[in-house]
Amino acid sequence: MHNCVFLRVIFKRLFLLFGFFCLAAVGQAQILDDSTKLVYGPTTTRYFYQDNIKYNQPIALPIDTLVKNMHRWTNINRFDNKVQDLGNVGTPTRFLYFQMPEVTGLSSGYSTFDIYFKSPKDFRYYDSKSPYTEVNALIGGLGRSIADVRFARNVNPNWNVGFDFVQYNTDKQLGPASRGDRNVSSTGYDFHTNYKSKNGKYVALGHLSRNYQRVFETGGIKPLPEDEIPADLFEYRNEVRNLDNSQSRQLKINHHIYHQYSLAKALQVYHEMDRTNERNYFYVYPLSTTTDTEYLGQPLIRNDSTLDSNIFKVFQNEVGVKGDVGPVFYSGFVKKRDVLYDHKYISDQRATEYYAGGSVRIDFADDFYVGGRIEVQDNGNNSIKAELQNKWLSGYYQRASYTPGFLYQRFFGNYYQWDNSMVAVNADKIYAQASLRLPMLTFEPNVTLTNLLRPVYFNEEKQPDQASGAVQILSPGTKLNFTFGAFHWDNEVIYTQLAGTSQDVVRIPDWFVNSNFYFYKDLFDSKMELQAGVDAHYRSAYYANGYDPITQQFHLQNDFLCNEVIWTDIYVNFKISRVLVLAKFTHANMGRQGEGYFLTPYYAGQRRTFDIGVKWQFFD
Repeated sequence: MHNCVFLRVIFKRLFLLFGFFCLAAVGQAQILDDSTKLVYGPTTTRYFYQDNIKYNQPIALPIDTLVKNMHRWTNINRFDNKVQDLGNVGTPTRFLYFQMPEVTGLSSGYSTFDIYFKSPKDFRYYDSKSPYTEVNALIGGLGRSIADVRFARNVNPNWNVGFDFVQYNTDKQLGPASRGDRNVSSTGYDFHTNYKSKNGKYVALGHLSRNYQRVFETGGIKPLPEDEIPADLFEYRNEVRNLDNSQSRQLKINHHIYHQYSLAKALQVYHEMDRTNERNYFYVYPLSTTTDTEYLGQPLIRNDSTLDSNIFKVFQNEVGVKGDVGPVFYSGFVKKRDVLYDHKYISDQRATEYYAGGSVRIDFADDFYVGGRIEVQDNGNNSIKAELQNKWLSGYYQRASYTPGFLYQRFFGNYYQWDNSMVAVNADKIYAQASLRLPMLTFEPNVTLTNLLRPVYFNEEKQPDQASGAVQILSPGTKLNFTFGAFHWDNEVIYTQLAGTSQDVVRIPDWFVNSNFYFYKDLFDSKMELQAGVDAHYRSAYYANGYDPITQQFHLQNDFLCNEVIWTDIYVNFKISRVLVLAKFTHANMGRQGEGYFLTPYYAGQRRTFDIGVKWQFFD
């Protein structure tokens, strides 16, 4: 009965909100004169990425003004549900499916906050004929929110400057808490600029990016003796947390410059520089010798507090030549990478790495190319990629031999100490996809095959380890989308099978499904754009990795089976003029498909709530 009343209240709010904006749309359609024209808009403000310049693919993309799938705003949703988090926005994450490494050399080993930090390849650089401003305000139920403000403008026709500011604030979802009892507080900002000389021969791009991620750790739910795991762990506010005085923090700053000069179409020279400073902390104050020690373990250094910290710095320079010879693009480069790892209780470690490599691409048509890239490190590590794409078939083969991160090899903190000698990991990945597009059907079968030799991981004791054998990951899947006029049904299904002598070190659900059924149409003489539907996700039961806040790492566990989960979101997205609005009933099926779910052991997934968001776009 309670569920029915709650549903009626939510749908009443959705109906009133929708009705209000429908009236506004009708009113606007009557007031605006058809002769009124906006001089500036999405077509006059465009953006591009560094790779478009570096690999001579000068594509400028228009600003996205569509409302389609705007309701997918959480960590999980943004990556098509293919990540594991701690049940709340802004918490640590890991990808469900293996990701090839970005670098083959030394890294910090910390990656659970990577999705909140924009890497150089993800930066948008703008060419705006007028000032462009975008304001996003996402207000989730239960104290979850994101604010995002973007701005860009041309100083002159050849020079653009801009910035982006993002703030995450989320309250604790587990254990007794009052409003404002933070689980995550995150602040990120960046400044960016790009310049092109009048004759087009010189191009420069640059940015400063900073993100400070702070998580007030809960340690998940502390089960009581009478609890039946996991059936009795969905009381949320009434659950007992493992931690109350612990924090994980990461501060990451990147300075980036890329510039090039064209001597001729067939010969250009470029230079790329990155200076990155990454600081990771685990903090407990005051440290309780009863509750904290019970969960974290016996302290090795201090009994009153904990402050484990390390600093990872990289200074990297790459110089190269490139050019176009007919339909062929080529490039060659050399790179130097200076690395410093400074741990609070371990002497500094320094390394200098040298790389050389190149790439080639043959463009047969706008939608048909083949290409490849190779990079070799002075210690024998390497990265190779070959790819093909046309309108019917796309795919790639990728290989990498890379060094495990510093965290896996040496660590000394208040709870752990290890000194390991690990060898390079070898990874091979093949991906192929076919595309069949018909008037009412899109069918895209695909398959991914990954082979990992000597993968590194954190074991059941939360210690870093390296497998002696290999793991094969076979993931056939398909995307199957139907269109019936204004009605759409988009589906994605992936099945995964593991093999190999070390297959147990990789944990992936056997079945993964996304299904989105919705109505999508322009209304009121195209004055209003509307998408409304039901977005569902399913993943089968498996022993998902646990999480250790001390090292910010996901680790193997064999005691807690995360049962199969289906969660369903009901949503309405619509746009009137330059205002885009989302309204979403998150986890609407709670109580129908069990009281809750787990994506990570002892961290209950998002419970039912109502979310609303607004995006304003200004082009003058």
